[in-house]
Amino acid sequence: MLPQPGRCRPRQGLPDGRPGDARAVSFAIDKNEINTRLLGGTVQVANTGITPGAWFFADQPPATFDPEKAKQILEDGGWKAGADGIREKDGLKAKIELCTTTRQVRIDTLALIASWLKDVGIEAVPNAVDPANIFAAYNEATADTPCALATSNFDLAEHAFTSSIDPLGNYPEYHSSQFEPDGANDAQVNDPAVDAAMDTVKNSVDFKVIKEAMSEFQKIYIEKTVEIPLYYRKNVDLFAPKVGNFNGNPTQAGPTWNAVDWYVKG
Repeated sequence: MLPQPGRCRPRQGLPDGRPGDARAVSFAIDKNEINTRLLGGTVQVANTGITPGAWFFADQPPATFDPEKAKQILEDGGWKAGADGIREKDGLKAKIELCTTTRQVRIDTLALIASWLKDVGIEAVPNAVDPANIFAAYNEATADTPCALATSNFDLAEHAFTSSIDPLGNYPEYHSSQFEPDGANDAQVNDPAVDAAMDTVKNSVDFKVIKEAMSEFQKIYIEKTVEIPLYYRKNVDLFAPKVGNFNGNPTQAGPTWNAVDWYVKG
C-alpha cells in the first residue's frame, strides 16, 4: 500500500466545536460506496490514517456507515431538524463548507458526501478550489485564501496525504503546540490524550514504548474523529521475472530503494 490515504480533515470540531458532531459526519459517510462507485473497487478502505506498511500500524475496527447513529449524535448535541430538514441549534444552521481540489474524483467524492450529510440534517456546500489555494504555504495564504489548509480556512477538507513511516512525523501534524506557523497542525487538533501519545513518541527511544504510544494514538484518532480516513491507494509494482531480490517499498523512496541488491536470475 502506498502511504497516501485519502482523508476528510475536519477543523476541530464540527459543526459547533464539539468533537461528537464530527463523529456524526464520520458515521454519515459510506466509505465502501466511495470505493465501489467512484474508484472501481481498486482501493482499500482505511480505518486509520497510518499506512499499513508502517511498523507501528495498528488497525482499528472497520468503519461503520450508520446514518441513524449520526442523527442520534446530532440530536443528543441539541441539533434539531428544521422544517427544511436541516438541523439548527441556538439559531445556528448546521451548515458546513466541504473543501477539495479541482480533480474530478475529489469533486465527485464531495458530491456524495454532501448528499449523505443532507440525509442526516447537515447542509454541506462543496467548494473545489485550485490546489495552489488549498495547499498554499502559511506565508503565502491569507485569511481570505479559499480553503487554505495552512490558515485553517476550512470546515471539512478532503484530500490525499502522505502518511509518515517515522512515528515522529505525526508530531507536527497533531500535537497542540504545532499550530501553523510552528507546525503542520492545520486542523488545530487540541486534545490532551493525543498530546500525551505524541509526547511519548517524541521523548522515547524505546521501540516498544513508541509502538504502544502510536497504537494508543490511532485508537484516539478514530474514537474522537481527529480525521476521517477514507481509503489507501494500492501500490502495484511490475518487474521482469529475471529480476531477483525485488522487494516493494511503502515509502516515497520508490521501488528501486534496494536496487543494489538486485541480480539477474540464471
